[in-house]
Amino acid sequence: MTILKFDNVSKKFGKQEVLSDVSFQLKSNRIVGLLGPNGSGKTTIMKMIGRLITPTCGKIEKPNTTKIKMQIEEPVFYRGLSGWDNLLYLTANEKNITKSDILSVIRQLNMEDYIKKKTGKYSMGMRARLSIAYMLLGEANLILLDEPLNGLDPLAVIEIRDILKSLCDERGVTIFISSHILKELQCICDEIIILNNGRIVEHTVLDVASSMLEIEYETEKDCIAGCELLNAKAVSNLKCEMAIDEKTRIYLLIKQLVNADIKIVGVKRKDDLIEEIYCKSIAGCENVEG
Repeated sequence: MTILKFDNVSKKFGKQEVLSDVSFQLKSNRIVGLLGPNGSGKTTIMKMIGRLITPTCGKIEKPNTTKIKMQIEEPVFYRGLSGWDNLLYLTANEKNITKSDILSVIRQLNMEDYIKKKTGKYSMGMRARLSIAYMLLGEANLILLDEPLNGLDPLAVIEIRDILKSLCDERGVTIFISSHILKELQCICDEIIILNNGRIVEHTVLDVASSMLEIEYETEKDCIAGCELLNAKAVSNLKCEMAIDEKTRIYLLIKQLVNADIKIVGVKRKDDLIEEIYCKSIAGCENVEG
């Protein structure tokens, strides 16, 4: 089901055109990556969806059933309030959100140690987690995330990836996410849209039939246990590889390892598909323009 549609949307600020004839659709239960160089129009698209700015021409259509939550650019909170009080304030007008719901999300994101501290003292990573906590609350079925992984340590990035995939798979939420961290988007996106100079230069569904996943472990013992659990092939004392396809949910593999108390250092797809598509798309545009 289509939950949002851009139809030949353009946007000018004064005489400068920052978006030109942009058309795409977002469907339910998908994670869609929005990529492009700085200044390519990513944040402008996000702000249009959130009705923070309006198109110069073209249409943005969405059904009445589409409910949006967004984090655009740097998360903004009341610095004099605690994280807990910020969440209470931000969700005050949303129906069916209880203090128990807020507490559950705080625990899910491991924020108990600092949630009662004033957000003015939060690190960038803490503010990012608080923003994700707000996104998780309520009944939104379209979540807009502008660079949500900035400032997060590697383990936190894995946790957030896990949560985003769960939202998509279990609640049917569509997530529209912009990021410069291509390898992280590789792990979660169902499709990608690439912008350059205000135009869409690529819109690709990531339906690769098969590729390789590499998992690096903390110890040789962890590697042996991980290979046995996942039926993977060891390629060194600390790394294994396994074939995956488009139906594989990487976050579920990570969850299996964590639940078995098998310690990992990193997980990556070896095909680097998004990086390859991105480089070809942007380089192609530069060649045409040059």
